Amino acid sequence: MPRTDRRRDSRVCIVGAGAAGLAAARALGRLGYRRVTVLERERRVGGKCATIHYDGRDYELGAGGLTLAYRNVRALLAETGIRYAPVLSQAFIDVERRRAGRVPVPFGRAFRGLGPQGVRFAWELWRNREIRRPGFDGVRRELCASFEAWCGARHVELIGEMLRPWITGFGYGCYRDVPAAYVLKYLNLFRFPIFEIPEHGYGGLWARVADTLADAGVEIRCGVAVERIERADGGVHVRTGDGESDFDALVLACPLDEALRFLDPAPLEADLISRIRHCDYWAVGVLATGLPSARCLFFPRYFEPEFAGRPMFAYQRFPPNGLTFFYGFARDDDRDGSAARDAVHELVDRLGGKIREVPVTIRWRYFPHVGPEDMAAGFYSKLEGLQGRRATYYCGEILGFATVETTVAYAYAMVERWF
Repeated sequence: MPRTDRRRDSRVCIVGAGAAGLAAARALGRLGYRRVTVLERERRVGGKCATIHYDGRDYELGAGGLTLAYRNVRALLAETGIRYAPVLSQAFIDVERRRAGRVPVPFGRAFRGLGPQGVRFAWELWRNREIRRPGFDGVRRELCASFEAWCGARHVELIGEMLRPWITGFGYGCYRDVPAAYVLKYLNLFRFPIFEIPEHGYGGLWARVADTLADAGVEIRCGVAVERIERADGGVHVRTGDGESDFDALVLACPLDEALRFLDPAPLEADLISRIRHCDYWAVGVLATGLPSARCLFFPRYFEPEFAGRPMFAYQRFPPNGLTFFYGFARDDDRDGSAARDAVHELVDRLGGKIREVPVTIRWRYFPHVGPEDMAAGFYSKLEGLQGRRATYYCGEILGFATVETTVAYAYAMVERWF
């Protein structure tokens, strides 16, 4: 489909005020669009960039880190005057032996072959460097295979094992289920040191970005539930709990599967959206004593699917005081988080610690993605082929990948291409 040459006075509606929606609004503003409305059902902006203030300190619930490869995020931090700082320490915990190590290879595993595998893996990253571009349209077929199969075919299993804490542990699924394209895109951002935003957090960053957009004339309406959207090539009619409005273009920057409740989907659109998967990922924040002093704690034993419900990772932003957040994949039957809290209690007890309080439990529908078969069948080329039809455009995690940097980069690229 050719590029759409839209008039700068077009009325544009963006559904979703997370990283994707606000980045799209910012890009439109820079191109001279002055009639942009952002609708957000929550009372705050930021989406999964959720920062809470507890006992005088800021804690991240969702997105938390960045690296020097986060070029767009670092530019936003500089523009809004928010600083970032390195996360200095980590440990890998052998739960059974109550031992802490500094390397992510399973305890007792030899390092033989690590050097040659590292060279092969680096070559593959360079050979597939086009994966750095925003989105996944035109991804090589070999990258549609599961990351487990991809590593096996290239004899780099040990490198994959070493990377597992920052992939599976950070909520990006099991190697046997996730296409290699997602992992390679993520690894191109993954560098040491890893930084955090000590004050304000990612939530504060997007709140400041929203303020600058509002000052520039973008209308951001939080706490507004979209009830129905009807689309045609000539325009879009949006009904919310506050009333009805007409727009010339619609940008869907919200979870697409959730958008089906208010959209009028075409058959192909509905079919593609139905193929999106998520990783249910929980976070439990506790006040505890007696834990290892490292900021980041990984529990490699619990990375496999059969241990769903167990904590895979913990983050202590202010050790030894303050909240410690434990993260893991949720069990299907744990709707209220009680099993997750029990699992945290059991782990802390096993490590010789003690929990005084559990003030936070939250469950995320994390990492929207498709499986290897759907990616190989052309999911992304088909979804990109819908851009601009019925005056509708798509951005967000499913298109850019579930990091803040890739989500922002895709939103910028989508606006540049189509507006």
